[in-house]
Amino acid sequence: MADKLRVAFVTHLPNLSGANQSLLDLLAGLQENQTVEPFVLLGRTGVLEEKLKELNVKYKVIRYGNLIQGDNSKWRTFSKNVLNQFAKFQIAKWLKEESIDLVHNNSYLVGIGMEAAKLAKIPYICHLRDFVWEDHGIKLENEARQEELLNQADAVIAVSHAVEKKYAPLSERIRVIYDALDKEKYRISPDERAPLFSNEEVNLYIAGRIVPGKGQLDAVKAVELLNKRQERQFNLEIIGTATNQEYFDFIASYIEEKKLADFVKLKEYSSDLRSLRLKSDIGLVCSHNEAMGRVTLENMLAGCLTIGANSGGTSELIQSDRYGYLYDPSNPCNLADKIEEAIADPEEASRRRDAAYQFVDESFNRQNYVKEIVALYEEAIERTKK
Repeated sequence: MADKLRVAFVTHLPNLSGANQSLLDLLAGLQENQTVEPFVLLGRTGVLEEKLKELNVKYKVIRYGNLIQGDNSKWRTFSKNVLNQFAKFQIAKWLKEESIDLVHNNSYLVGIGMEAAKLAKIPYICHLRDFVWEDHGIKLENEARQEELLNQADAVIAVSHAVEKKYAPLSERIRVIYDALDKEKYRISPDERAPLFSNEEVNLYIAGRIVPGKGQLDAVKAVELLNKRQERQFNLEIIGTATNQEYFDFIASYIEEKKLADFVKLKEYSSDLRSLRLKSDIGLVCSHNEAMGRVTLENMLAGCLTIGANSGGTSELIQSDRYGYLYDPSNPCNLADKIEEAIADPEEASRRRDAAYQFVDESFNRQNYVKEIVALYEEAIERTKK
């Protein structure tokens, strides 16, 4: 196609969640690739705007709601549905005004982009970045309609084979494309780091939203066990935004009750984890069912030994202990056992860590990722012309 494709990306929230971090990496790659002119649609203002400005990506704010079912009153749910009914006409009008060729729905947690694309008679694709209930513990409003929209999508992207398996009954057009990432942002080569477990204390961290599904409590209890079993001290830093305050408060009270504050720290989200990763031996991924596990790739590329729950996308990336260690989900005792196994054989642990670094460095090439995505856009557009 001679002219640049004009693609509109529809977000579920204007935050810096994993879905939007992956979107920013894709947008940066598209800016480099120069075959697509991206536009981003936001339902309200937020921190994502500043990142879009930095990338010089055009965006539009049109008030709409996502499909996340909350504990809201029936009136609030009704109001959001009415808002979306009006919004889809505004969005369809904007899509036509900008001569958009294709709509890229960035998350299954939002449906308005697909609704507007149908209204404007523009092809659309849906990016499946979540299990929804299994990883976030949330339900969708009007789930039957969302399934219908997914079924009618011109192409569907799943971020892992585990996600593909869940949604396969809803679409025959699902293609697995693992997210790429800005490797230079996270890269810490093994040569830059001290040898694994060379210090008197073992440092671990877990990063991500603080919600039950992310399994931070597994990490706390495992470190509690290790400090009882071992003479060395095991330190854990938990970094993340408390999107479930009840769970955050429970962890905080557990740390206080069990007198773990000397070696377990609970901190708010930080966009720069480089210094933490540089001093850490192990990066934990304790999600009970991670769709893909962007943080898993970040850990590996930062030269940390990755120990993760044997489920979802995490197990796909660690590949049966080839690139780290897997433990039984929701089993802190087994997690402690795996950490002990790693420190008992630092040579083998280092081999797996180095292999993981090499795996991410070679396999998650953003240029190839962008080319694959653009080819999918072109296929979807061509399909609608037939």
